[in-house]
Amino acid sequence: MNTKKLLAAVVTTGALCVGTASAAFADASTPVAPPAVTAPANPGNATRTSCTKAPGRLARAQEHVERLNRRIQVLHQADHKARAGNHPKLAARIEARIDRLQRLHDRLADLMTRVEHRCNLPAPTAGTAPSTPLPTTPPTSGAGR
Repeated sequence: MNTKKLLAAVVTTGALCVGTASAAFADASTPVAPPAVTAPANPGNATRTSCTKAPGRLARAQEHVERLNRRIQVLHQADHKARAGNHPKLAARIEARIDRLQRLHDRLADLMTRVEHRCNLPAPTAGTAPSTPLPTTPPTSGAGR
């Protein structure tokens, strides 16, 4: 019984291979020219088009920065609580999250600065500037284990 199943599987696999290979060879007989790559007529136009959308995108990015700042503050409080409760493994995981979010915050703030510079937008007002998160607390030596 198993040999019949094996033989059927081999025949089916062979038929599929031959069928797909013949279709691929038949299609290869007609040469196809690659699509032509054309340069934009006015390369400065692409910059202007994206700069028209820049204020809306900067506002959205600013919302993300503010949300990141709030999340980082909450994580700093959780980190302080974990260290005070002598939970070093939890504090290490929280610290890794803080580092990841801080890197994301820095990349986003850098991107916002580059867009503002490229599109000659005014600098954000004091209320909307990306604020820096609280500094990390130094690890305390946990005695009692």
